[in-house]
Amino acid sequence: LSMPAGLATGLSIGLATTVILSALLAKLVSTEKVEWGSVGYGIMIILLITSAIDSKATCFMIKRRKLISCFLAGLLYWLSLIMITALFFGGQYEGMGVTGVVVFCGSAIVCLLESKGEKRKNANTRRSISRKRL
Repeated sequence: LSMPAGLATGLSIGLATTVILSALLAKLVSTEKVEWGSVGYGIMIILLITSAIDSKATCFMIKRRKLISCFLAGLLYWLSLIMITALFFGGQYEGMGVTGVVVFCGSAIVCLLESKGEKRKNANTRRSISRKRL
């Protein structure tokens, strides 16, 4: 896919995952399996998981320039969370810095894992090109 289409697809997957995991956390709180004091930790885990899923889905869709696409996927996910806060919650921007750090960490994990495989592939391609010239 193109970069905008891959980013849009990854973002929609990330937002859908956020809604599903948030509903699961709400169900656990309502059945008193998770107490209200630990909801913040659950939210941080949800943000970490969904930003990683968002970045991985984006890299899977685009299949090139993986570092840039992972970074942009995390940035778009964080900006969409800010826009949702402005739209539905009247712009109460509490904890957006921590949210940004957690989203960045989730995307960075995928960036590091994806770049590891990308470097090997590029190094092998360069070797085969230089061998063909000889």
